Amino acid sequence: MYRIATNAALMKLRKERPRRNLTQPGYEEIELPSPGEGPEKLALNSELRQHLEQGLDMLQPNLKTAVVLRDVQGLSNEEAAHILDISVSSLKARLHRGRIFLRQHLQEYLASNQ
Repeated sequence: MYRIATNAALMKLRKERPRRNLTQPGYEEIELPSPGEGPEKLALNSELRQHLEQGLDMLQPNLKTAVVLRDVQGLSNEEAAHILDISVSSLKARLHRGRIFLRQHLQEYLASNQ
């Protein structure tokens, strides 16, 4: 439920994002590229995201749920623990194990790309 709501909100924000246009007459339809998002950076971010998603898919379901609720959806420890019906200390242990696994998974990828 939380993920569906988050995705719906992000899609709405993307559609409503103001476009950067030149202000001189005759240039109304030309869009300026964002200076921070070159094609190389976008490709690297896309590839890194793909590896992160692969790592999430490899996690045990209880670890994956904890990491997604806390780190992806941004819930507090208390909120995530309440949703999972576990104690906050159990949630923290699951987060720790999941983050260690993801860190190792991503380190292999990052080491091969440097």
